[in-house]
Amino acid sequence: MSIKNPIIKLIALLMIAACSNPREAEKTESSAPTIVNGELILSSKQLSYAHVEYGSIQKHRLSNDVNARGELVLPVNAKADLVSLYPGIIKSVYARQGERVVKGQLLASLNSPAFIETQQRYLMVKNQLGMLEQEYERQKELNKDKIASDKYYQKALSEYNVALAEYTGLALQLEMAGVKKESLDAGEITAELQIISPLSGHIEHIDANPGKYIMQDERLMQVINRDQLLVELNVFEKDIMKIASGQRVTFKLSNLGSKPYEAKIISVGNIVRKDTRVVKVLAEISDNQGRMLPGMFVASEIHTGEDEVDALPEEAVLRMGNDDYVIFYTNP
Repeated sequence: MSIKNPIIKLIALLMIAACSNPREAEKTESSAPTIVNGELILSSKQLSYAHVEYGSIQKHRLSNDVNARGELVLPVNAKADLVSLYPGIIKSVYARQGERVVKGQLLASLNSPAFIETQQRYLMVKNQLGMLEQEYERQKELNKDKIASDKYYQKALSEYNVALAEYTGLALQLEMAGVKKESLDAGEITAELQIISPLSGHIEHIDANPGKYIMQDERLMQVINRDQLLVELNVFEKDIMKIASGQRVTFKLSNLGSKPYEAKIISVGNIVRKDTRVVKVLAEISDNQGRMLPGMFVASEIHTGEDEVDALPEEAVLRMGNDDYVIFYTNP
């Protein structure tokens, strides 16, 4: 196709743009663009009047996109239910709903007779263990010299092993409850059972208050870490074969404006949901700024088959009818 047709149309556009300024209309008409050997020649003033901008061919990342919707979710390791290992009465609650807490922070305390009894039992078994160990060693030597029968040796060994197993189990229980073994071995019994945060994050639920009696393993509160939020996407089964770990995801949150966020796929589900015919896909957020909350709805584009190519901005393409043209600038 001859280039003259789009050039003539472009001249008309330039004339209209220039004539939009009444003061310059007369100048523009007297110095209209010209065509020489199929090339459009414009002066610097004509370019200025027409508001022509220059650009260049640049590398752009292009891909085939798969649209998917979903929500922000927390991985299992980013939330913790705080429970008591022993039943008791809540003495104090030191945290508030939504408060930021750090790992190891004291959140609540309670009085528990069962907790005190366990410490007492530990000290009793510890003392018994020492005597049983001495008896076991004595019977061991007697049996070696055939002075005492095997029956007494086996009995001493059994009693010692039973006491050792109980002592070890009690020590582990109390260690899980936060009791320092050195203090307890010195005879110091801890009156209060302390509830410590196992991770840094925010208090999501508080189910306890001072004076409330709680059962063993009953939840007192929940802590979540929003810094570890993931994007959970629902990808239709027709598109799932295009999706793979490592692919880039661009997503937007409906209640945080039009700002796009970046993520990267870390896992692709292996089951198609019967009711919705979708597969769950998880992506790790690259720039979580702390404003995101679990449960927020997400609209995303999964970029599959990305490649770096030479490209121009859409504004640089001149469309006339069914044809597209690009005007190249040369400085003679």
